[in-house]
Amino acid sequence: MVGTALVGSGLAACSQTAVPADDEYAGRASRATASSSGDPAYWASDADESGDHSGDGISGPYANGTYSASERYGPVKEDAVHVTLTVADGVITDATVTGDALLPQSARFQSDFVAAIRGVVEGRVIDDAHIDVVAGASKTSATFNKALDAIRRQASEAATPKG
Repeated sequence: MVGTALVGSGLAACSQTAVPADDEYAGRASRATASSSGDPAYWASDADESGDHSGDGISGPYANGTYSASERYGPVKEDAVHVTLTVADGVITDATVTGDALLPQSARFQSDFVAAIRGVVEGRVIDDAHIDVVAGASKTSATFNKALDAIRRQASEAATPKG
């Protein structure tokens, strides 16, 4: 009878639900990896500590317009950030960011990031708009920087005469 009670309580303990990646590492800083293109210019870690991105291979002038980029992140690329920026004379005049998150922890970080990012980047020169960590969302912030670099590249290419 005692053995049965122990087995029963052991099974009850095994029936607890585990939530993957909802742990101490969810939302913590990590080095950004290259985008699917493999181009090192997309690495958020290219900036030195001062925020200088002069070595990233992207430079103005930038064409006025609205540009969008999406980047995925997470251990299996389960989360995404979608960024749309309007650029006028090299300055970000409007910013819209949305996120897609698999887990509730990531969704909370993204939600806080989305609520704060517009006030952080609007009015900034696009070359100086890389961010460190906004609203405690380190991975979302690093992914935003990758999307920003993709947008800088689009705006730079749009300003380059064809021919």
